[in-house]
Amino acid sequence: MEFSHRMLPVLRLPPQQRKRRRSTASEKVLADQQDKISELPDHILISILERMDLRSAVETSLLSRRWRHLWNSLTNIELHANTMLSENQISHVHRCMTRDYASHGTKFMEGMKVAATRQKQMGLFKKFARGLLRPKSNIRRLSFHFYMQRQYRKIIDFWLDRAIKRGVQELELFPYVSRREKGYRFPWRLFSKGRGSSLTKLELGYCRLGDVCYFRRFASVSVLSFKMMAVSREVVEDIIANCRNLKSLHLVKCHYISYLRICSQDTRLKDLAVHRCPFLGKIELSAPKLERLQYSGNYVPLLLSSVPCLEHVWLDYDDDDDGTDYVLKRLSIEFPHARDLALRLCSPKHLTTPVLPKLFSGLKNLTVNILTGDTDDLLWLAMLLEAAPLLETFETDVKLSAKCRNNEATISWKPSDTQHSHLKEVKLHRFKGRPYEIAFLSFLLAKAVELRFMMITRGSISPQVGWSWKHAESSECWTEAEKSILLKQLTQGISSKVHFVFF
Repeated sequence: MEFSHRMLPVLRLPPQQRKRRRSTASEKVLADQQDKISELPDHILISILERMDLRSAVETSLLSRRWRHLWNSLTNIELHANTMLSENQISHVHRCMTRDYASHGTKFMEGMKVAATRQKQMGLFKKFARGLLRPKSNIRRLSFHFYMQRQYRKIIDFWLDRAIKRGVQELELFPYVSRREKGYRFPWRLFSKGRGSSLTKLELGYCRLGDVCYFRRFASVSVLSFKMMAVSREVVEDIIANCRNLKSLHLVKCHYISYLRICSQDTRLKDLAVHRCPFLGKIELSAPKLERLQYSGNYVPLLLSSVPCLEHVWLDYDDDDDGTDYVLKRLSIEFPHARDLALRLCSPKHLTTPVLPKLFSGLKNLTVNILTGDTDDLLWLAMLLEAAPLLETFETDVKLSAKCRNNEATISWKPSDTQHSHLKEVKLHRFKGRPYEIAFLSFLLAKAVELRFMMITRGSISPQVGWSWKHAESSECWTEAEKSILLKQLTQGISSKVHFVFF
């Protein structure tokens, strides 16, 4: 059931409670002596405010007359409706809804809580927007995250028009929609007649592009990102053809697109990220300046014809055996010049012979997130190491997966006797002390003759959108006894100069 704002009663938020007392003369003198920061020029104080969240920046207006209007001069504006209310204010709204609608049933009451909270959040959202988007203010970056309803369309368009006229350079627009709403249609008309020529970065989420797109108006845009939107093959080709300065393109959970084709010898595209687009079945790339490729989702064929600069590759396959087969059979052929390689894949089910047919000519850094069973062998990773003779850092995270739990991968071949002479740093995350983990680390200590650093952690790492990693620390701490036992197991019969770190 959807809840309209018209169903809600007038609800006033409780005022902030503050205890006041008179300041003594000595306290005032001391405050004047200590308040040196207020003597700084406006542009320095504003730069300080822009490093704070909006609520804290606005609260500085209570400090003194010197600070009262400084927040109105912010050029980096982030207005996110879901952060407008404090936890105490949200609790107050929920208590009022419980009091007024408890007799209507739990489901109805919970719906009214959500509707009332969003109404109050959007009320503050509009209030802040009016103060920050003044006609004479300059805007460098504008980020709008709001709950879309019909009555907000015109005012959002008005504020965007004002930001465009004020020379906004970076625009982020995320109008969250309910099932009853059609969604916010991107206002192409606001960018006509050369307006918006200062725009260099555009991030859109949950927007409708409409039947006709005008990407030729975005010739200055270098960074473009779509999230949870309908994007077709034709839209992408229109972007590549008209956004002549485009260097970064991100597609996140975009539906409708089934074939991603970027083939242009003139494109300046350097960074491409495609994340979990559910209907995507094929990717074709011919982009001479492309340097970074990040893909996550089910395995899809990659057709690469002209990507001589592609050195940074990130492939995240969702519990997909086809993705594992591709990595072990085709990866070194498709990306022979990769310098940094990050993979997320399942352990292979059956592996009888080394299958990587070609060496990576310049691979320096390798990160592998593995989904594996309780007893799966890890020595198959040796073929990746042998295919990368210049590898310097190796990092892996081993996670148990329900899908892989019964695989019990069979490794019926032995790694070669070749020693690795460049590997210097190894990190193993999510370590549990299983026999196959210890066997693999012992193998590395024996083969990597120049290895100098090994970190073993119980925490985890997981890939995130935008070439970043999420680090999660473990609540379990290593005891001295555990460290001693593990070191004896790893270095038994091996003379090693490796510095071990347990984290």
